[in-house]
Amino acid sequence: MIRCGIPTNRSEVSTLERATVTGATHNRLCVLRASRTLILAVLWLIPLLYAQDACGWAQCVNTGESNDPEAPSGLVYLGDTATFGCDAWGQDGANWGRHRVVIHTASDIDAGSDGTWSSYNTDQNNTGTSPVFTNTGTWYWGLELNYGSDYGFYCRDDSSWYDMWSGPTSDLTISINALNNPSNLTALGISTSGVKVTWSRGVSGSAKDTLVFRGTNSAAPTPVNTTDYTQGSSYAFGGYNYKVIYKGDGTNVTDSGLQVGGDYYYTLFATNNLYYSSGAATNEHLDLIDVTWDGDGPGGSWTNGANWATDFKPDLGDTTILRFTGG
Repeated sequence: MIRCGIPTNRSEVSTLERATVTGATHNRLCVLRASRTLILAVLWLIPLLYAQDACGWAQCVNTGESNDPEAPSGLVYLGDTATFGCDAWGQDGANWGRHRVVIHTASDIDAGSDGTWSSYNTDQNNTGTSPVFTNTGTWYWGLELNYGSDYGFYCRDDSSWYDMWSGPTSDLTISINALNNPSNLTALGISTSGVKVTWSRGVSGSAKDTLVFRGTNSAAPTPVNTTDYTQGSSYAFGGYNYKVIYKGDGTNVTDSGLQVGGDYYYTLFATNNLYYSSGAATNEHLDLIDVTWDGDGPGGSWTNGANWATDFKPDLGDTTILRFTGG
């Protein structure tokens, strides 16, 4: 069962009336309004005693169709948003309320980050998209509901009544995972001035792009989350300069304009909404070009890369170790 709360002014307790609420079973649904007599208030206070005065008269229980909170079934990663849901506890007239997802790294959910309010619902089930998850580890979540003036939270999966108005706390949690690094990295000199870098994408959550830095020392760059890095631009990390040679959803890039005899280091990051993985590295010493002719391409052309076992050909001016294979 999910426990939640709706605010009601304590000054109204002498003239309380149960609001018109329809939908699921609502034995102790306490949406209270000022109007009638103290006698009616006392009659309605009997079930409220179970909810306890410390709750600010603001208690309810979700006994709707789905009962359980709805969280993502798959893994959620740094930089992702996610969809959450609950059944509304009832209607105020014809109004099922509107809602937004709230997330926080601590259980005091009311101090967390808010998603966008939905429109007013015509259905009992409410789902919404969270803000971006900005850290790895455990996050708390809840749905905040609004019926026009009063607010309430779905924040707990609890078997007893709980005060969710005076200080909403959540026991609904989700684990946020680090982004998977690109894998299967290679860096291979294809001329005396160029290196081809290849990789498999680090697929995780909604991450789709790879960011490739090139440096001339083994110290890896450390991109800062929420900072946008531009292909072709250079950035300083730890006193060293690095150039972004690629940013996109591909799996290879050719780095040109290099110097023979140089050592080049490549660090690759998966990126998701400007959040980054920890990085994976490869390097290449650019020296003599070692190529093998196999003649497998069409026409036997020397200038067709398909005729070379490594799918690239030596360029004019390259100092090359030339090997032959096949007939």
